[in-house]
Amino acid sequence: MANAGGNWLAVIQGFAGVRNALQSEKLSVFPHLPEHWQKLQFTLVWHGCPVKLVLTSQEIRAHNLGTHMVPAVLAGHELDLMPGAEATVMLTAAAPSSRAESV
Repeated sequence: MANAGGNWLAVIQGFAGVRNALQSEKLSVFPHLPEHWQKLQFTLVWHGCPVKLVLTSQEIRAHNLGTHMVPAVLAGHELDLMPGAEATVMLTAAAPSSRAESV
């Protein structure tokens, strides 16, 4: 069973590029997905607040499922993810785009 936790950490911290709470006060995501992966989707709890993340080679989508604001850095774009809000950051092959939007 311990191996499952190690595998989860490898995927979330490695491929998804999520930094843990000891490394950053903000939810920090900078994905490095393998080329053959179409999507990585998961929900994590950041300082007591559930956040659903959907990562593709083109974008990062973050949906705050909790009741308080989550400060985040998505591929270098800083934003405050309000309760119930979803944010999308578009990516390019070389670097993150300058477009970040909240819905």
